[in-house]
Amino acid sequence: GMGHRLFILSILSLALLGGPATAQDVPGRYVWPIKGYTSLSAGFCDFRTRHYHGGIDISTNSQEGLPVRAADSGWVGRVSVGYWGFGKAVYVQMVDGRMAVYGHLSELSQKIQAYVEDEQYKSRRYQQNLNPEIRQIPIARSEVIGKSGQTGAGPPHLHFEIRTKGNRPLNPLAFFDKGDALKPTIHSVTITPLQPATLADLAGSDRVANAEIVRRVLGGREQGPKRDAVLLKPAIHLHARAAR
Repeated sequence: GMGHRLFILSILSLALLGGPATAQDVPGRYVWPIKGYTSLSAGFCDFRTRHYHGGIDISTNSQEGLPVRAADSGWVGRVSVGYWGFGKAVYVQMVDGRMAVYGHLSELSQKIQAYVEDEQYKSRRYQQNLNPEIRQIPIARSEVIGKSGQTGAGPPHLHFEIRTKGNRPLNPLAFFDKGDALKPTIHSVTITPLQPATLADLAGSDRVANAEIVRRVLGGREQGPKRDAVLLKPAIHLHARAAR
């Protein structure tokens, strides 16, 4: 179900949490946004008050002004400037059809800034939400598109997303090869049915017992035949409390 998938994605996003910054780059399909900074302050699909986190937050160790690199070649599909939200943000439309999003920038690259300033003078407004023409502002793979900051929301960090052609968020970590020998410890799993009979009647209405079964299945320790209680239908909330 959707709740199950979101849970798995959240656990995968913990792979880089708390890791020390190194001078090395992170190999993968795309270029890692900030070379040498691999620690995350928030993972993909982390639960927020009214939504799930659509990207990852890369920690900059309380620093601003670090060069932010384009994941791949393409062009600027959108650029926004505001007081809240992502603050200064650049959306790079990549040649493979996906879009890379970079939020909370302190500065934009010279050519992007020139485009934004021109629109600001025309409209006499600071806040902008602009969509340049296709290939109007070309971007090369690994090109610096701005510098990290804390515009829109602090403390200093970089919000980074990968989106599909349909503008749906993907887990950015799925496109990078970052080894990690530390597994998260799952302290508890809570299953909340959203409608009657969501869970098979193995343990009745005992959510704790059902959560224990799911925990053992996810940990690869389930013995014996499959149990009906773990055949979850989509209409559930699955909440996990985990730590590194």
